[in-house]
Amino acid sequence: MPTPPRLGSRATLLLSLLTAAAVSACSSDDRAAPYEPTFVDGTRDAGKTADKDASSHEDASPDDDASADDDGGFGGGDGGTGDVVDGGEENDGGGGSGGSSGGGDAGDGNDAGDAGDAGDAGDAGDEACEGFNGGSVEGASANVSKLALGESFSCASKSGKDLYCWGNNSRGQLGIATTVASSSPEQVAGLTNLAQVVAGRLHTCARIENGTVRCWGNNDDGQLGIGNAVSQSEPMTLQGLENVAELAAADVFTCSRHTGGEVQCWGSLALSSASWLTPRSVPCIQGAVQIAAGSLHACARLANGTVACWGGNYFGQIGDGSNDSVANRPKLVAGVSDAVEIALGNFHSCVRHADGGVSCWGDNSAGQLGVAGQVVREPTRVEGLSGVVELVLGPDRSCARLDDGGVACWGTNTDAVIGPILEVGATVSSPTRIAGLTDVVAMDLGKTHACVRHSGGGVSCWGKNEDGQLGDGTDENRAAPVSVDW
Repeated sequence: MPTPPRLGSRATLLLSLLTAAAVSACSSDDRAAPYEPTFVDGTRDAGKTADKDASSHEDASPDDDASADDDGGFGGGDGGTGDVVDGGEENDGGGGSGGSSGGGDAGDGNDAGDAGDAGDAGDAGDEACEGFNGGSVEGASANVSKLALGESFSCASKSGKDLYCWGNNSRGQLGIATTVASSSPEQVAGLTNLAQVVAGRLHTCARIENGTVRCWGNNDDGQLGIGNAVSQSEPMTLQGLENVAELAAADVFTCSRHTGGEVQCWGSLALSSASWLTPRSVPCIQGAVQIAAGSLHACARLANGTVACWGGNYFGQIGDGSNDSVANRPKLVAGVSDAVEIALGNFHSCVRHADGGVSCWGDNSAGQLGVAGQVVREPTRVEGLSGVVELVLGPDRSCARLDDGGVACWGTNTDAVIGPILEVGATVSSPTRIAGLTDVVAMDLGKTHACVRHSGGGVSCWGKNEDGQLGDGTDENRAAPVSVDW
């Protein structure tokens, strides 16, 4: 079995993946012209947190102008300037988990330099996109969440349209204009009319009811989508990104689904050695009704019940049955035609079927698939699991919210995330109920902690708490859920 890649050496991993990947049918040599990035307040140094010299970012290489397409990524036709997606009215039920860009001109050593243009991915070609007509998105919906967990921090709405965050804040991911951690919820200023919140490893993004997006936190890989690689400790509006119906965030990238069923992504997937500082359209995808993000891969659930995935495939997490290390364009997941939800972990994926059952694939080194085998490259049914209404996946564990308000999890129980009924650090390869949870209406998993929202509106968390990510005002680890101290 291959050794799992470590995100701390992501550059090495991406290089090895790209070397092994064949050139896809969506590849192109067309490049976008560089442009002068527009920042929120019109200045190059806006909101700089002084934790990174952005001139070292790959997109600001002086010898690699407009080079993103050379390193893989979404192929396609013309680069050009990316057009705003015209998706019409926002789908009230939207929300859920989770062009070609040039390399840009080099900066002067003190700034991020000129980012590449966020042009469209272009027409990938009829043959390359065959089978991706996902159907009409009219009336489609996905689970919308106002609870999101990052690596060691948490965010949740208290009243329904506001946002509070707590825990680790080393890169400004709490959005409170400082990098000081907090063990109690702190309100994110200026965020009203919240529609959805998502969290990556060290960054956070919020979808507003008017279809716009604001992001903050770590931006080393362009995961904030603001045209530079400068981290931010306050929410920043993504210019030109409109009609957004859903967001999904992972370790170092973010994706948006638009009301017309199109998908865009930015940051660093396993597709290019360069990062995308502004949103880029995902080719082939039509009729997307939900999106989800893993560490190095992403997926879209289509209106016809199929699922398409792209990005890293080191453990078969794309689900097409292939041994390819990278899917440089979306590929249909094998044998899935009745999906009603898709959820992704670090290197594994699961789908909820229309009958309430679940199938999973990808890395199974910690039993996180709930099936037999170390690496599973096609969807396999999880036995003994029914009545599922929501799926939530963590790095090496999976959980299902059930129609009776309970929660069942499987995988590793590091830091008691699966609960006190199991020995801490033990591995369980089949769904096991978490004791004491009977009224859960939403759930999310962090790296070492978990949180749920109860039917009464309260939030409780458990697991590791060294950064105050449980929100109970302490740094004590908890093996059982404790209420967030609002």
